[in-house]
Amino acid sequence: MFKKLIGIILGLILFLIISFEANLFAEIPAYYYNFGKSSVSDFENIKLLINSPDQACVLFYSMNTESENVLKVEKNVEQSEIPKTLGEKIRSSKGCYIASLSPGLIPGIYLGYGWITSDSSSYLKENVIVLHVNAINVIRTAGISITINNFKNLDRKGYFTSVNVGCDYVASLAYVGLLPNVSVGGGYSFKISKNTFFRISWDIGIKVLVSNIKLSIVF
Repeated sequence: MFKKLIGIILGLILFLIISFEANLFAEIPAYYYNFGKSSVSDFENIKLLINSPDQACVLFYSMNTESENVLKVEKNVEQSEIPKTLGEKIRSSKGCYIASLSPGLIPGIYLGYGWITSDSSSYLKENVIVLHVNAINVIRTAGISITINNFKNLDRKGYFTSVNVGCDYVASLAYVGLLPNVSVGGGYSFKISKNTFFRISWDIGIKVLVSNIKLSIVF
């Protein structure tokens, strides 16, 4: 009989504890359930730190009074008030222009317009649409391609690698028609002024000119 009585008492205590916890969290608005961190400041108060995309709140919930008080609300700062990082400034730039001369086997002129992208704090890409004309007495070529220059810095100076994909129209004694223009290469970029560069580059690939050297001005 005594053991049954002890069991009943312990069961009631457990039921009261569960009911108390359920009532405690039922009083908290559903919005505050998604909190980032929680900690018990003392026996009577629970402090909840809420993470929200719109605001950051500190909520103190009193176990004695079953009332909550928002003590601090910090609204997000307007995006226009946050200074742009260097990467964001680069991504928002208007673009760049490239003019190149090829003094190789078939001399040519290259003109391009590109846009600059950066996905990290240490890498940068120039995506350039290029039009070119190369000619000597027996061979003439003209074409369009996209060239991607890859830099391991945000200043666009020093060594870089490049990939070029396009198509050329070729007129020669042996062939008239379209040929692919696919190549890889690299070069060195010298910074002349804030937004002006002089470059020497070389590439090799599947095209009329298997390999080529270019001297370029970028601004």
